[in-house]
Amino acid sequence: VRVEAALGPDGYVLDFGVVKRLAKALCEELDERVVVPELSDCLTVRDEGEAVSVTTETGDHFAFPRADVRLLPIVHSSAEELAAYLLERLRRALTAETGGRSLLALEVGVAEAPGQVAYCRLTCDATSF
Repeated sequence: VRVEAALGPDGYVLDFGVVKRLAKALCEELDERVVVPELSDCLTVRDEGEAVSVTTETGDHFAFPRADVRLLPIVHSSAEELAAYLLERLRRALTAETGGRSLLALEVGVAEAPGQVAYCRLTCDATSF
């Protein structure tokens, strides 16, 4: 996570303890879960209460216990889309937590492997964050 803002009267850009806590909570929501893109253009996804059923374009079928799955409003479970999803969630959480402190930019990176990181960045003015 990368945050850009003007130096505030308290001497901070933003309390990074808050950023770390919020980012950690978002990561914990996904940790040790099967991430399923519920808006997929190549999977059929059904939430069946106790299970989530996924069928591929080739007809392969998988069923996962509902407690082990995180259905996300994304099309693909790529690092790029996960970064965009987490960026928006973090933006909303930071806005709520900091009372809308004016941030200039927020960036989230998701690593697939060492050296393979996708970043999503949001730049904003004082009225759009």
